[in-house]
Amino acid sequence: MNYRGYYDLRRVIRDNISLLQSRDFDLIVGIPRSGMIPAYMISNYLNKTCCDLQSFLNSVALKPVDTQNLIEPLDYQNKVKNILLVDDSIASGRSLEQSLQQISTNENYNITTLCIYSTKSSRSDVDLFFEYLPGISVFEWMIFHSFIVKGSCVSIDGVLCIAPTKEQIEDHEKYLDFLIHTPPLFLATGKIGCIVTNRLEKYRSETEAWLKKNGVDYNSLIMLKSPSSSKRKEELKAIHKANAYKKSRQNLFIESNREQAIKIHELTKFPVYCIETNKLYSQGILISAFYGHKYSREIFLNKLRTRIEKLPKPIYNFLRGIYRFVS
Repeated sequence: MNYRGYYDLRRVIRDNISLLQSRDFDLIVGIPRSGMIPAYMISNYLNKTCCDLQSFLNSVALKPVDTQNLIEPLDYQNKVKNILLVDDSIASGRSLEQSLQQISTNENYNITTLCIYSTKSSRSDVDLFFEYLPGISVFEWMIFHSFIVKGSCVSIDGVLCIAPTKEQIEDHEKYLDFLIHTPPLFLATGKIGCIVTNRLEKYRSETEAWLKKNGVDYNSLIMLKSPSSSKRKEELKAIHKANAYKKSRQNLFIESNREQAIKIHELTKFPVYCIETNKLYSQGILISAFYGHKYSREIFLNKLRTRIEKLPKPIYNFLRGIYRFVS
């Protein structure tokens, strides 16, 4: 599983911006929502006007950026010829294809397509991509708003809501008030696979009420059954979450605390994303596949299959025969 954050996105765009400088683009068009982030970054580096795909399709008059030497808004028919169409990533290519189909083929536009990240090292369905990311990728700007969250364990405090202070934890009345009225932090789009928290089981009703009030949808809620908070040492908290992660058969754990995130990963060998450090802790494809992680196993087998298919035909047929025999 790969992870890329805003810093990584800016770096890869900056490192490859020279590939775009000589293209003389008139307009940068981003594919909403995730494509708008790299589109605006690129437009700033190139000092070009940027818009979303729908504004382009509707011929919305665009005000030039302050530093551009343009007196009036862009006129699509007369001033826009070279267009850079941008998305953050490309896997199957369907999203980019659908976006291109929306643009009228009768218009005399020269369209160059760019996706920052690609799941394939070579492809013909996009003109440019900046980085090859095989397998499953997690992006900071989409981690709570993609299919990833449906297959994840998600902590509550420090993730879905702000974490309680020491004073709130030690005062029962203040802690109850926190459980009921704490503001949300990162709310997921869609249903969360499994919510795992170190909150005590006796606070289930307050926790479920808060989740319902804030529109958090989830399959299951796992809480700690220890009788008192005094017995909840940091290591025990991580063990509780690691055990729940293993049993849940989810593909990612989203944790707020650095120490707990590292410990959960050490205990499970599965990917853990940490809010505090903005890092994905992962042992890599081979080790995760050995320990039974679904996504890592699929990626490993696909990569192995691709390598085998490139072997000389006699060797390939020999290995294929062995596989059929043992399976």
